[in-house]
Amino acid sequence: FSEGASLVAAVVPGIIIKSVGGSQNGPEQKTGYLIMALALGVIFGISWLMTFLGTREMEELPPVEKITLKTYASVFKNPAYRNFLGIFLSFQIAVDLVLALFIFYIDIVVLRYKSYEMIVGTLLVCSVILMVVMGALAKKKGKVFPLFIGIPTWIFSALMFISIDASTPLFVLFILAALIAVGSAAGNLATWSLLTDTYDIDEIRTGKRREGVYSGLTTFLRKFASGVAVLLLGYGLRAMGFDQNEYNLLKASTANFDPTAYAQSGVVMGIKWMFILIPIILLSICLFFAIRNKINKRRFDAVLKGISAFKEEGSLESLSPSELEDLLTAAGAEKDELWGGIQKQGSVNFE
Repeated sequence: FSEGASLVAAVVPGIIIKSVGGSQNGPEQKTGYLIMALALGVIFGISWLMTFLGTREMEELPPVEKITLKTYASVFKNPAYRNFLGIFLSFQIAVDLVLALFIFYIDIVVLRYKSYEMIVGTLLVCSVILMVVMGALAKKKGKVFPLFIGIPTWIFSALMFISIDASTPLFVLFILAALIAVGSAAGNLATWSLLTDTYDIDEIRTGKRREGVYSGLTTFLRKFASGVAVLLLGYGLRAMGFDQNEYNLLKASTANFDPTAYAQSGVVMGIKWMFILIPIILLSICLFFAIRNKINKRRFDAVLKGISAFKEEGSLESLSPSELEDLLTAAGAEKDELWGGIQKQGSVNFE
C-alpha cells in the first residue's frame, strides 16, 4: 500500500496541477497547486477519520509503563536488532538519496526532463507489482531471501548507468528503472517484515512485548539518518557548483527549459557518479548485513515455540536439543539469559 501510495503521489498531483493551470511551470499554475493541495488534504483527512472511527481501545488498559532513554538504549543489546538496523538503514538511505538525485540525473545528465514522470512511474509501477513476487519468495525461502535477488540486481543496474548518456535510447532508461524496482521491492518487503521478527526475539530475551519501543526507535533512526544523508547530499551538490534554488527558478520561469544551458560539465559528472556510487556503496553494506543475518524460518519457529513454552510451562524443557540450539542462535544469548534472565533468577528453575 505504501508503494501504491507513492505511485499515486508521483503522478496524480502533476496531473491535477497541469489540468487546471496548464503544462508550463509558472504563476499560472497557482490555482492548480491549490486544488491539488485541497484534494490531497481531503483524502488524508478522511483516512485519519476512518482510522479513528474504526479503532477500539481495551476497556481495561494495563498500567502505563514509563519509557526512558535507558529503555530505548536497551534494545541495542539484541544482536538481531543491531544486524537488522544495518540492513534497514543502509537500504532506506540508499532509496532516499537515489530518489533525491533521480530528477537531477534525468534532467541534467541524460537530458530527458520531459520524460521524468514516465521513467519514475515505470520504477514505481514495477515496484508495486514486484512486491507480490517478493512476498511469495519470502514465504518460501525466508524474509531475507529477496534481498539476495533484489540488491545485486540494483547494483548491476547502477553499474549500467556508467555507460548511459544523453544519446541513450529512452527504452533503456525504462529497463534500468524496472531493474531498480526489483531491488526496491525486495528491500522494502524484507526490511519492514524483518523488523517484526525482532519483537519476538526481544520477548524471548526479556519476557516483555515491546513493539512500540522498537518501532518508534526504528522510525526515528530512519528519519534522522535519512535527513542527515540528504543534508550532506545537498552540501555535496553545492560544492560541485549546483544551486538547486537557481535551477528550480530557471526551470519554472523558462518556457522552453534547456538543461544543457544550465548544466556545467563538473555538475553533470558529479551528479552522474553520485547517482552510481551512492547506491552501490550503501547496497553493498545492506547485502553484507543480510549475509550475516541468522534468523531463518526454522530458527524463528523455535523462538515462537520457546515463547509458548515459557508462558505455559515456565521452562524450555519441551524443546528438542536442535530447537533449543536454533533458539539460542536466533536470540544471541545463553540459556540462563533468556526470558529476562529467567525473570532475574526469581522463581523459575530450568534444571
